[in-house]
Amino acid sequence: GLTPDVTNAENHCTILTIAPSPVDKNVIWIGTDDGNVQLTQDGGKTWKNLSASFPNCPKFAWIPQIEVSLKNAGEAFVIVNNYRQNDFKAYAYHTTDFGKTWARIVNESQVPTYTLCITQDPEATNLWFLGADDGLYFTIDGGKNWTKWTNNYPSVPTMDMKIQAREADLVLGTFGRAFWVLDDIRFLREIAKTNAAVLNKNLKVFDPSEAYLAYTRSYDGERFSADAVFEGQNKSPIAMFTVWHKPKKDDKPAADKAKEEKTEPEPAPQAGRGGGGGRRGGGNTASGGADKAKITVFTEGGDTMRTFSNTLDSGMNRIYWQLNRNGVRFPSWTDSPSGDTEDAPGTGGQVLPARYKVVISYKGEKDSTFVNVKADPRVNFSMKDMQERDAVRQELSVTTQRITDAFNRLKEANKTVALVDGSMVNAPDSTKKEIEKLGKAVKDSILTIQKLFMAPNDQKGIVRVSGALMDDIQKAGALINSSPGKPSSNGQAAINAAMVKTKDVIGKVNQFFEKDWVKYQEKVEAARSSLFKKYEPIKVD
Repeated sequence: GLTPDVTNAENHCTILTIAPSPVDKNVIWIGTDDGNVQLTQDGGKTWKNLSASFPNCPKFAWIPQIEVSLKNAGEAFVIVNNYRQNDFKAYAYHTTDFGKTWARIVNESQVPTYTLCITQDPEATNLWFLGADDGLYFTIDGGKNWTKWTNNYPSVPTMDMKIQAREADLVLGTFGRAFWVLDDIRFLREIAKTNAAVLNKNLKVFDPSEAYLAYTRSYDGERFSADAVFEGQNKSPIAMFTVWHKPKKDDKPAADKAKEEKTEPEPAPQAGRGGGGGRRGGGNTASGGADKAKITVFTEGGDTMRTFSNTLDSGMNRIYWQLNRNGVRFPSWTDSPSGDTEDAPGTGGQVLPARYKVVISYKGEKDSTFVNVKADPRVNFSMKDMQERDAVRQELSVTTQRITDAFNRLKEANKTVALVDGSMVNAPDSTKKEIEKLGKAVKDSILTIQKLFMAPNDQKGIVRVSGALMDDIQKAGALINSSPGKPSSNGQAAINAAMVKTKDVIGKVNQFFEKDWVKYQEKVEAARSSLFKKYEPIKVD
């Protein structure tokens, strides 16, 4: 009464992996679904089964992957898993002598579940990455010790991985139908090459990958997809620096500090963002309770291009620079327009392609590195075009600073009027009223000129000030930044219009201080009101 199962599915007859050596075309490794590892060293004329020489390897286990060395034809890594026979132990083997001897390089004490893939770094040959059923592991000492990567990577079956040579990125494929990219593993290479001695330094800035002035625009098709379309996180067009700060015994991770201080960690920067936020080991951004490091970017000639501060946690951090200059302050009705400081001024435009020196200072320690900033290779703009745009943008920055200086003079004048009114507290009433009347007229004149710059902050409702100077300045800036090349005819026209209006408005400011303000000053000084009140003796009968 039983239905026989005669599909032959359990007949092991399948080659699961073929790994030709990039060093010697005659060397080919093969793994099968019944535990065989076959090797040919003569281009397939003869084959040798190496399975019997694997130490503590179960029979008939699957050989899903063989990873071969990029430098040594006799070196290979073999992944073995046997969960189909209810054996969930970790098996992986390594040989350097064409399989004459094998070493088992993982065990259940450090990797508690079965293995799926492995790769060796092409530069630091003792740096290996291992994909297992519960996530990603790595070793910096050739398999003696394995550490699970827990920062910002889930415990999912990691099916395959490759190292992207040009970018030095580790690319992972998971059973969850996702690609993950660990950006820039150069810091792990240096740790492996020095046998972790580099981590004895209190502060270490690792050499970064090249940074690109990526030119981006909105893609075609759906733009506001809500939850209907999944979109992965793109790499941001920024320079990324990996920074090590040696932990002290009493140091706590930023996440623990955030809990103690009831603050939330900052989000990791998304595509198109950056310039701040340190990420520990590629994971969450350090936040409340952690101290700030100062980052300064110099040209090779020594000119300061960008200065900003950044949260730095104990351990490994990621710091981002948005490839921009220090900015200029825009005019503002308030005294602190942007919250920037001398150590962290506002954000300016992009730098030009060049080599820049980056210095990071923290708690008396200092280290530096260089980063090569390159133009977007997909965009056909010459260096001359970019230099023309940069020159125009710098000219606009100088103009903006002059506008801000003019606006600040008007704000200072308003404060002076208030001080004058306050100093008249002991003046005769007639003098006091006259000075206050003059002051009100001056303040009205100041407000009239200020509105030529932009609308006041206290306006109610929707207010559109037609022809405001800062609207023209911002329009010109937007047109300059709309293309990596030199400004278009529309952009140049907007710049010219903004310059003409700037000259007109600042001319009115200068005229005010040359005439109205001088008259007001003369009348106030002529009043000569004493700050001291005269007190008559108090008579007592």
